[in-house]
Amino acid sequence: WYYTLLTTARYGAVKLANFCRVRGLETYVIYGDNGYYRVIALPGSAKQEDAKMVETLSRIHAIGLDWAGTPDGRGDDLKVAYSTIKK
Repeated sequence: WYYTLLTTARYGAVKLANFCRVRGLETYVIYGDNGYYRVIALPGSAKQEDAKMVETLSRIHAIGLDWAGTPDGRGDDLKVAYSTIKK
């Protein structure tokens, strides 16, 4: 399991991933099948509901508050981040 923060165009995905990395959250941009890019956050876990996943989500929400206040964030506080299972 890992968290998906946002799905968007490449430019926006790279901006968000860099913003998060500077604040200590391990993020990556991956290309999706639909032509858009996803920003994912790690560490993930073998279980959806464990302490590591809860801690990662808490960090995403804290960083999201900062992101929302930037021109690039445009009010998006990353509260819509969702967990995804790696297939």
